[in-house]
Amino acid sequence: MAGAKHFPLEKILTVRAKDYCDSMDKNLAEYKMVGVHAQGYDIQAIAEIFGNQASGAEVIVDYQFMCHNVPVKADTPTIERRVVEQEIMIASGTALIPEKE
Repeated sequence: MAGAKHFPLEKILTVRAKDYCDSMDKNLAEYKMVGVHAQGYDIQAIAEIFGNQASGAEVIVDYQFMCHNVPVKADTPTIERRVVEQEIMIASGTALIPEKE
């Protein structure tokens, strides 16, 4: 999508919020925490959804990711229709948004 805002992949972390803050010598109270959730068919779609949900976030922590195959009906050139599977990605995390002073 042209002009889509993608959250930087290098700022999507699996560490806990407290561990991130400790490593940055910051206090968790300096942040507003917002849950972000997305599903899509590739990692770029996930990053785009996170980009929209996590506006102003410094980082996304506690990132979790699952991949599932879901049945999808597909038309085939033959007489019969068949069911195929398509991989869908489901992701969630916590956006840390710096509090305004």
